[in-house]
Amino acid sequence: MPSPRRTAARSTEPASDYGPTRWANGRLVPQRQDVEITDRPDVADPHRTVRGAQRVPGYHRLWREGSITDEQREAADRYRDLAERASGACWRPDRPPVRQPGQGYGPSEMQIDAEHELRRARDAIGRHGRRVADMIAIAGLTLEDIGSSLSQSRHVARGAVLAVLERLVEHWQLDA
Repeated sequence: MPSPRRTAARSTEPASDYGPTRWANGRLVPQRQDVEITDRPDVADPHRTVRGAQRVPGYHRLWREGSITDEQREAADRYRDLAERASGACWRPDRPPVRQPGQGYGPSEMQIDAEHELRRARDAIGRHGRRVADMIAIAGLTLEDIGSSLSQSRHVARGAVLAVLERLVEHWQLDA
């Protein structure tokens, strides 16, 4: 049975779970590189700030640091959205796509259109480009993870990512 002194010293606030953490710069940070812990306004009370965690894809980090352009980020977003819709996610203009329960009689028209557009994009970037685009846009991997997956250095992976995203920008004519 725990002593009364120990139970009185415990915090009454519930501990949030942001996954495994490590110490860096005098504070706890997530071990996963794709998780960001941020303070944001509470939905129920806008005057109150709450702490939350969200997954940030690797290409968004590259965009924030200025390594890729706005057009390249938009191409990666479009590629990811097409892959989600082709797999059965429903597009909603105000929120991210979500998966719907089984429809019953085959793919919807939206899925077929998304699959057709995704195939055209994948044909434009080639087989190796598809692998890189799937890793950066769909899986949201970092350059280190892409480099280790391709058995290449981080710098070679950066070049491959930039080349694939630039080819997608040209394919969708996003720079016009």
